[in-house]
Amino acid sequence: MVKQPTHAWLYICISYWSSFYKNMNLADRLQFLDLNPWLLFGLSVLASFVFSYLLYFIFSLIIRRFFKSSKSKVNKELRTSFHVLVVVAALKIGYSVVSLPYTHWDARLDKILSITLIVALTLFIYRFIGFSRSLFYSHLEGEQEEIMYTRKARTQVEFLFKMAAIIVWLIGISAILMSFEGVRNFGTSILASAGIAGIIIGLAAQRSISNLFAGMQIAFTQPIKIDDALIVENEFGTVEEISLTYVVVKLWDSRRMVFPISYFIEKPFQNWTRASSDLLGSVFLYVDYSFPVEEGRKELKRILSLDEAKILWDGRVSVLQVTDANERTFQLRILISSIDAPTTFNLRVFIREKMIAFIQENYPQSLPKQRIEYSRAPEHAKFEN
Repeated sequence: MVKQPTHAWLYICISYWSSFYKNMNLADRLQFLDLNPWLLFGLSVLASFVFSYLLYFIFSLIIRRFFKSSKSKVNKELRTSFHVLVVVAALKIGYSVVSLPYTHWDARLDKILSITLIVALTLFIYRFIGFSRSLFYSHLEGEQEEIMYTRKARTQVEFLFKMAAIIVWLIGISAILMSFEGVRNFGTSILASAGIAGIIIGLAAQRSISNLFAGMQIAFTQPIKIDDALIVENEFGTVEEISLTYVVVKLWDSRRMVFPISYFIEKPFQNWTRASSDLLGSVFLYVDYSFPVEEGRKELKRILSLDEAKILWDGRVSVLQVTDANERTFQLRILISSIDAPTTFNLRVFIREKMIAFIQENYPQSLPKQRIEYSRAPEHAKFEN
């Protein structure tokens, strides 16, 4: 049963012309084809439809065979652009090969077909590059144990995709413009002054060009990657997007800071996930000298054994130490480890709340206090005054 309208139209056309052509003898067939160039032209277009669907079917089988992810199906945009490309190419070839009756529209129609073919080819290449990127991402989804490799690959692929998209569209637009005789002559006339024009354009776009080269450097040396945790301009955030000329950092409160990409080449910043995403977090407490440190260590061990803490703590580091002291209190520093920056923050908050509650309930006398000592003056000092 034919469900799609396009398939039904093809089926009806093929059935009608096959039955019509079958009832003719050989001489009539040759004469019919020879006297009907428009028929040959129509048959070439019809054959292009059949050919495009056949190629699409083979391509889909290859994708399903080698890529098992559900996201690896040929998307609608790529399928449509492929069919349009094949049909326009058939129209262009058929119009050029078949001797159609001459009309005053011939030159204009040929130019329109040429431009349409360039646009269709450019759009198909752009869609195919995007489809290849989605296939690569679907392949990375199965490698969650290699998070750092995945983030590196995503950063490089995003940059290469954007560069390739710009190059493809520039070539396509240039090809369309060069198909016009006036533009081609103009390009030839300014070729001699291209050196001077290049210097002027280079000086005018010096900042943009430096950002572009900085983007290439970041894509391959990777001081930052997508999803890296950064402290930049005294703000904590994660890298959300790396474009050709700027970087978007998503801050902890969902604000976005946009930096020129050269910023991360020229200025210092903190990257908490440069080599790995696991981090050490610290919690500082200030208690009186009467607080028993060993009891604090036991309480930390108990807190980390709770179910809420097991979700956050990765089990590597848990230390409680006295790191400083002054005339009133001493400082306790708790070090704990976790898998990434957001989890580390939540674990620090959780431990800080539990430790404060432990001190309040069990050792309230060990909370920071101000000691003041009063002493009475000697009796003989009173008489002297």
